[in-house]
Amino acid sequence: MLDSAHCPPFVKAGIRMAGISRAADNFQFVRLNPDMAQVFVCFSGEGKVWTDGWQHCQPGQAYLTPAFQPHAYRSGRLWNAAWVILEPRTLPDLCSHPELVRVEGCPLASLLEDLIHEVETFGRADILELRTILLLRHLQLLRDASPTRLGALWRAVRKDLAIPWTLSRLASTAGLGEENLRLVCQRETGRSPMQQVTFLRMRHAAALLRLDHKVEYAAVQVGYENPFSFSTAFKRIMGHSPSTLRRNGDGRPKPFAFW
Repeated sequence: MLDSAHCPPFVKAGIRMAGISRAADNFQFVRLNPDMAQVFVCFSGEGKVWTDGWQHCQPGQAYLTPAFQPHAYRSGRLWNAAWVILEPRTLPDLCSHPELVRVEGCPLASLLEDLIHEVETFGRADILELRTILLLRHLQLLRDASPTRLGALWRAVRKDLAIPWTLSRLASTAGLGEENLRLVCQRETGRSPMQQVTFLRMRHAAALLRLDHKVEYAAVQVGYENPFSFSTAFKRIMGHSPSTLRRNGDGRPKPFAFW
């Protein structure tokens, strides 16, 4: 594991920490309001990560998590992963919600092994800076990976959930015809395009409510001018009212959000 004390170029690059982990059975980690982003790449073994629900994370997959969005992961059997923790400013468009993406090979582990070796042996300032630049560039490439055919579309939607998304606008953004979009969306999400937009809105609203924002604020942030209409849609999708979620204990997120 490395931080800026081991590798000073991390400060300029906006990298808080990086390392290679070997997690045993039943290891788990939940961050409810992280002040950091993370790239987590599995290179052997298997675990589960939280996106819209629990998904298997296997070799060749990366778990991307933005700052200030709840995320979680847990090991199944022995699970080996390379990871980098970033300042929120470093890659602000890394993703807007935790995502699991496919990556080619496992260069992140190799990059970190080379960096760790340099720190432990020579510690040459110019080499550390070059390796840090390479590491950051690799993370930028991972940011551009798309987990599904419609991954770019849903990232665009998440960036501005408040705008009046329509089927026509979604199709245009995705570069597909409306009927083709319906078919692909149904296959990938089990929902129609507009149902998926509503789902993304309610999920984001739930995150805001768990951070103790008012119902009216959450409604506006996801495109609802009328709090009553928002509350009705929220209860239909999430199974309980927004005020119930907000009143959950002290207003902070609870483990039931994941488990």
